Amino acid sequence: MENFFILVLGAAIGSFLNVCIYRIPLHESILYPKSHCSNCNATLKIKDLIPVFSWIFLRGRCRYCRSFIGRSLIIIEIVMMIATYWLYYMFGLTTIFVTGILFFCFLFCIAVIDYFHGCILDRMLLPMGVLGIFVKIFLLGHAYENFLGGFVLGGGSLLFLFFCTKGGMGGGDIKFAAVLGLWLGWQYMLLVLFLAFFAGGIFSTLVLTLGIKKRTDMVPFGPFLSGAAYISFLYGSQIIEFYREMIL
Repeated sequence: MENFFILVLGAAIGSFLNVCIYRIPLHESILYPKSHCSNCNATLKIKDLIPVFSWIFLRGRCRYCRSFIGRSLIIIEIVMMIATYWLYYMFGLTTIFVTGILFFCFLFCIAVIDYFHGCILDRMLLPMGVLGIFVKIFLLGHAYENFLGGFVLGGGSLLFLFFCTKGGMGGGDIKFAAVLGLWLGWQYMLLVLFLAFFAGGIFSTLVLTLGIKKRTDMVPFGPFLSGAAYISFLYGSQIIEFYREMIL
């Protein structure tokens, strides 16, 4: 029963994130107006908003105008179900579990918005940074030197690359890395940077080789930072310990 509740919770969070991902880049409120069809503007009822099931029962179409509803909506809800359940599997119903959900919500929204719109918005980063400081100090009781070190390392590293590449690194990426440092601390931030650049390098090489993108095309770095941060949050201590054993 508890497992079912976690899955339902994840789907509900995914449904809310769909609203955030759609409205935040448009500078719209995530609370008002009520959810509506983007094609016919019909206000959606509760039966139209049941996560996952409404999309399946309606066969991916609006109940009122029959326009197609993007698959990304149900994909986001399913991804959030899986991510929420995995956090529960790893940490149980603990403070870390709640922290992980909040963290992943920001990571996921930022990654998707950056992928589709090519920007990382301050209106996402500011509350994420403030919440990160609150979590570190008041919920987890971490020393401020750790998360301030992560802030400097994350933002400073990408700022250095920005100057070295003459603007090759976006300002949003720099601020995002700094905020991730607040959440993860300097040790995990080192891991995030390594994983993000490693994955980003492989992906860029692949899309260039296949002709999907040209050398002049920009590849959003936010999704790689987000993915690396999620992995570090879940497995950072194990990865760092494995590395230490390898080099000693």
